[in-house]
Amino acid sequence: MPIFEYLLHYLHPASMLLMLLTAAGIIIVCVSVIRLFMKDRSPAEKRSMTEQFYELIFSATTILLFVGTYFLIDFLGYGDQNPLWVQYSDFILLGFIFGSVILTSVLDKFLIPLRKIKTGTRSTMRLLGMLYMLIIFAYIKFIYQNDNYDHIIMYFLTLVIGRFVYFDASVDGFTKAISDAIRSIPLLALALGCSAAIAYVGFSSGYLLISNGVVFSLFVGHLFLLLVIFVLHWITLFVNFIEKARSSGRKNSSRELVSYGTSDGFDEESDYYYEEEDYYGEENSADYD
Repeated sequence: MPIFEYLLHYLHPASMLLMLLTAAGIIIVCVSVIRLFMKDRSPAEKRSMTEQFYELIFSATTILLFVGTYFLIDFLGYGDQNPLWVQYSDFILLGFIFGSVILTSVLDKFLIPLRKIKTGTRSTMRLLGMLYMLIIFAYIKFIYQNDNYDHIIMYFLTLVIGRFVYFDASVDGFTKAISDAIRSIPLLALALGCSAAIAYVGFSSGYLLISNGVVFSLFVGHLFLLLVIFVLHWITLFVNFIEKARSSGRKNSSRELVSYGTSDGFDEESDYYYEEEDYYGEENSADYD
């Protein structure tokens, strides 16, 4: 199929709307599940866990992009026409994998800034992104009965083992890496659920094409997840900004009431009552006794 026909297929309005609504439902459900299981935690902790989930989706999406692209070039025979590809295809694959790491950093720092996630946790999510791909490969090989990705699977196994053994050579480091990964398995399950749902709708509707390879088609589906995360993230930031602005306005108004000597801090117009300690603290409250 020519590129122009692919574009017409992927840009079909009705199909795009179906995928977008599916992605929106998936992300909303996942975020709701995270908040439900963390209902007793602080808002900051809920935000951090949500951003960890986003980071995992970013990592999985970029890996799908580069691995899917590599597979298409190799499987369709385009690489056979290039001597550099024939001779250095293994190094090119490794470069593609590292390229996914760089693209993930661009996503979570510039396009959709994740400011509540810690550096150590960020690396754990990217490790889970590698495990995510291994599970996808296992499904393709053993359930889908497709051996086309065997060569790529060995690279991912090497990288994952290297992450545990080389970078965490000490026993304490190895134990911590395993412990962090195990604690984050629920997020990995959510990410896999997202992929399963978007793949089911995409392939059953004919929007995602098996002829492009399962991995690359999954990447196309993940683009809709990224779009929903982008919109939801910036809407959340805007709502938080408005709430903080309103809260700041109420505090300033309350301080003015104290300066004008309104009894007991009661605003007759807004029926707003406050305690002086809430705004001045116990150390300064003696100044107003």
